[in-house]
Amino acid sequence: QTRLGALSALERPGAAAPIRFTSANLLGLSGTCDTRQNMYRYANEVTGVDSRQWGCSYNYNGVAVMQQPFETSTITSRLNVKIGTNHEGFIEFTGAKTESQKRFEANQITSSLTAVIPGSQLAVGRFLYPAGGKYYQDLGALYPNLTAQTGMTFDNTQNISFRWRCFECGERVIDTETTNQRVVVGLQGTIGDYDYKVGVLKGVSTAKSKLVSGYNYTKGLNDAIWSGNVNLWRGIGQAQDPVGQSLINASAANSIDHLDGKTTIRQYDGALSGDLFALPAGPLSFAVGFEERRETYELKTNPVIPDIWQAPSDSDFGKRARDVTGLYAEFLIPIVKNLDATIAVRRDRYSDFGTTTNPKFSLSFRPKENLLFRASANEGFRAPSFNQLYGGGVPDYNNLPILPSAVNDPTKNCAVLVGAARDGYCNVQFEYATGANPFLKPETSKQWTIGFVYEPVNWLTFGLDYWEVKRSNLISFLGPLEILQNYGQLSNLVTRKPDGTIDYIVSGRVNSAGAIAKGADINIDLRGAMGAGKWSANLTGSWLESYKDRLFETSPWSERVGAWSASDLRLKWKHNLSFTYAEGPWSGTLSQSYIAGYDAYVWDTGVTQPGGKVDSYIRYNLSGSYTAFKNTTINFGVRNLLNTDPPFSIHNSDEVSGTSWDPRVGDPRGRSFFANVNYKFF
Repeated sequence: QTRLGALSALERPGAAAPIRFTSANLLGLSGTCDTRQNMYRYANEVTGVDSRQWGCSYNYNGVAVMQQPFETSTITSRLNVKIGTNHEGFIEFTGAKTESQKRFEANQITSSLTAVIPGSQLAVGRFLYPAGGKYYQDLGALYPNLTAQTGMTFDNTQNISFRWRCFECGERVIDTETTNQRVVVGLQGTIGDYDYKVGVLKGVSTAKSKLVSGYNYTKGLNDAIWSGNVNLWRGIGQAQDPVGQSLINASAANSIDHLDGKTTIRQYDGALSGDLFALPAGPLSFAVGFEERRETYELKTNPVIPDIWQAPSDSDFGKRARDVTGLYAEFLIPIVKNLDATIAVRRDRYSDFGTTTNPKFSLSFRPKENLLFRASANEGFRAPSFNQLYGGGVPDYNNLPILPSAVNDPTKNCAVLVGAARDGYCNVQFEYATGANPFLKPETSKQWTIGFVYEPVNWLTFGLDYWEVKRSNLISFLGPLEILQNYGQLSNLVTRKPDGTIDYIVSGRVNSAGAIAKGADINIDLRGAMGAGKWSANLTGSWLESYKDRLFETSPWSERVGAWSASDLRLKWKHNLSFTYAEGPWSGTLSQSYIAGYDAYVWDTGVTQPGGKVDSYIRYNLSGSYTAFKNTTINFGVRNLLNTDPPFSIHNSDEVSGTSWDPRVGDPRGRSFFANVNYKFF
């Protein structure tokens, strides 16, 4: 349960200076980590960090809840009222309430020799077990072979730093309740030769969350551990010290209100469409419209949240509002027979980002009834969301998260440093702050596509579209590791202490220079008769030729296709293939999903998995339906028919969830069955 990392107590003497160790415990030294549930010896063969072989790791992803429980109730209604011959009024109402619960493994408590809890009894660091404490672990006495086996010595006058999975604190549970209501009132119909539609929309969404259990006040837990009465190393079947358990319980932050958020939207819109006049190749059609909306966002955070260890936090800010006014026009122009052009333009004014105008142009050419060529080019605009601008504001610098894995200070050559010269610079889990960025700029884009649809025979349709998208001022999340990797240009985001060591890293949302993606989408449909029924087959695939991005305008482009990334995986190819047979009230579908493999994660030490590749992933699903009963459809089937495991991935599970598999492409759930019944009352 606990990895003892006595940063100043455990060391291996060296010629010039001692080599300090940051992870070792009695179970790891004796090779018995796996006698504890979900614990294993640190695989230094995987990470390439030899000193970790004396510690134990905890498979917290192995106890994570893969699918969070939730319950949703919805209501949808619409009333239409005929007004004369050419007009119709309508009212729509949609409401939903969702109650969900997030469940996580017990909290990990991690020592720091530099962070100090204000007002705490402990003034020499955070979460340290005191020398002379009731359950102090003297490795030199507990493991006489320590020096002979490892060359390390133990100084029992020093405090112990550690990582401890606080099972006594309980499983972390967060309850969230969200509600959504939307009302639309409108009028539509025809005036002369033109169709029109006008409407008013009002929407409200609220969300409230509560820390149910598993969280503790940092100061209370810190002082409980410093008292020496909490046994961080209790054995199998051994109960926690009653005094220690009472101190842990006293620090619990159970049933604490967490976040209270509310968003609203009020919108007016209208559209008019029809034919303007006739051209030799056909009528020139148009559509014009307007939209005016006001968006608001408000988030309240319980002010005690920053005092709770590792509680998900966000900034508390008053109501924010944005007004957007948009006008658009679109014209369908028949140039000559079978050749049409579409010209469109949209102009929007954002109260917080100014005005933007985005055009679109497309062509459609059908030289024969069974052949269509198409092409388009347009520009895009995306304003940052309220959460990207204001969420997760000023962090609590006394309760910062730490990097999941130890790394080196980019200003030091840790390959040559030894002993005390490494302290604070090498193999350190630095703290980092993260949050939103009120200075974000909008994303802009330019894209084009060209393709065709061809039906050479009545049983085959083939479509192919080639496209490219260029984005600028890309709204990205800049993680602490990326900041260290680009230290030369981002050193201003690294805060240092007076002694020169890193205090914390400031990460969060930024506008990166941009990205360029290009590829092709393919669609093939086949159909025919078989016996008394009909069959159809479909292939829908996406091929990504290239995806390049860069952080700065002066940076070289980096190709991401087929490469592992902590953000998004850019896969070379993926497709869905299905075969359906229908006869009378019965129909059945066998489908295949395919995801191409990609380069595996590489640890900082250069170690990766055998072959250096994550394998491709193929799954099959089988489903059917029966419609013989009036107004009733019965659906049933098998997901993951062949019970296929996701491909192995060696990635660091702290950067991307999942242990030995990547949840962005894989699903660890095996074969499952489903059935449902749909009934229409009218």
